[in-house]
Amino acid sequence: MQVLKESIREKIDQSAIELFREFGFEKVSMRQIAKASHMTVGNIYRYYDSKDHLFESLVMPTFEKIKGLVNDEITKEFIDTPERNAMFVKRIIELFLEIHKKDEAALDILINSCEGSRIDNPAIIISNMLANRMTVLIERYNSKQKYRIDATFMANILCESLVNNFIKILFEFENDDERRMHMYHITQVYTGMFVSKIIER
Repeated sequence: MQVLKESIREKIDQSAIELFREFGFEKVSMRQIAKASHMTVGNIYRYYDSKDHLFESLVMPTFEKIKGLVNDEITKEFIDTPERNAMFVKRIIELFLEIHKKDEAALDILINSCEGSRIDNPAIIISNMLANRMTVLIERYNSKQKYRIDATFMANILCESLVNNFIKILFEFENDDERRMHMYHITQVYTGMFVSKIIER
């Protein structure tokens, strides 16, 4: 039985990360990863049984961490006052900043390089999680109006746009202070006034 070496796995992982970030999942082959790692394709397959297996081993821990953190935040408390809404927004912003700081490469791959893989649009999955909570708020808004808006549709477009803009901000600005400021203001533009109307007493 051959012994797998952690140093070899790390070399494969680093080469794969660089290639996936530059070219995306679809355009990278195991042969390219082997060449970049200075080893044979057969040796790569000793560590990973497929390109999907390798790709998912690199990004799924970060993706599951994001989903877990978002889920923790959206179940902590219901937004029933402007103060709690502000705290929730702040926590979500800090969550995105933390993930970017600790797992920038994996986050970049998740956002920009998943096409063709078995991971289907991670940004949409995260925005849908947030939209589930927003839908409840919009239904409360509906109960105060003579007309009804489509709560699910409205929540989905608000949260999808918000998450996509958070992602742009993370990679556009060079420090967390700038990112935090822009994320806070874009949140106010998208949800601030609307959520305030929903939860006003």
